[in-house]
Amino acid sequence: MTSTLFVEEVKGRTSGTNANKVIVPNGQTLKVDGSVLVDNSRLAFDAAGHLQVKSGGLTINTVGQALGVGTNNPGHTIEAKGTAPEIMLEETSSGGSKRVSMGVTSGGQPFINAEQSGGSIAMNMTGTEVAKFQSTGLAFPAGKGIDFTASADGAGTSINEVLTDYEHGTWTPTAQGGQTIGTVYSAFYQKIGQMVYVGTYFTTSATPNNSGMWYFGGLPFAVASGSHYHAAGSITYIHTFNNSSLGMLPPTPYSGGGTTFYFHRDSGTAATVLNSDVQGFSHLIVGFWYYTTA
Repeated sequence: MTSTLFVEEVKGRTSGTNANKVIVPNGQTLKVDGSVLVDNSRLAFDAAGHLQVKSGGLTINTVGQALGVGTNNPGHTIEAKGTAPEIMLEETSSGGSKRVSMGVTSGGQPFINAEQSGGSIAMNMTGTEVAKFQSTGLAFPAGKGIDFTASADGAGTSINEVLTDYEHGTWTPTAQGGQTIGTVYSAFYQKIGQMVYVGTYFTTSATPNNSGMWYFGGLPFAVASGSHYHAAGSITYIHTFNNSSLGMLPPTPYSGGGTTFYFHRDSGTAATVLNSDVQGFSHLIVGFWYYTTA
């Protein structure tokens, strides 16, 4: 049977193996009705279940299962208070220190910090990464992105509200109809989701005088296959070429899964612009949006 030992005053030995120790025999319990102060009040344990290391500002609430640093009354499972408090976790078994810290600056700004050079902070759901903070900002694995599901839907069908890609850069127009491209003054693109904007200014010459279609290639992403030939764009410069009789319309992306674009004529027919229609054509500034599944 386990009994309880009630102690009104403790006087320990001052020398020997058990000097300055309180020894409770096996099967006995030391019950504290008030509080215990150890080493000039630096360690205190009271009947409410609080263990306080006062010199370090550490409180362990064994009843409420809370740990407080810099506070004697933690209101959360782990709570740290002070000037610019910071908590750090470090993994050392994989070679080199992998550290992440979180805290609040002295100016009141909360932060999470991957402390090793080139580090990143992954955000996982049930063990699968859905986003990552790295040196260039917020990154997503393939198929993940910014989810706008909470916003109101349009009247369309097959709705997808996850923005999965952004990119911008330069591209190189290529000659496809036998002509030659000379100087490319500029050619840039910007991709937002599955919409791509391209713009370019280049010179062209040596167009053969035949019935072949006059068209160009080199788009940075393949045009979506199927009926995705609709685009929004314009031709803003053709140098000295007279377009009034030809009636060349803004470019149409070829929707066969390739990277080319061509031109229709505003002639009351379904005709496209042919090489023979643009003899002497030398300069082109054009820009348009098109759809891709890349």
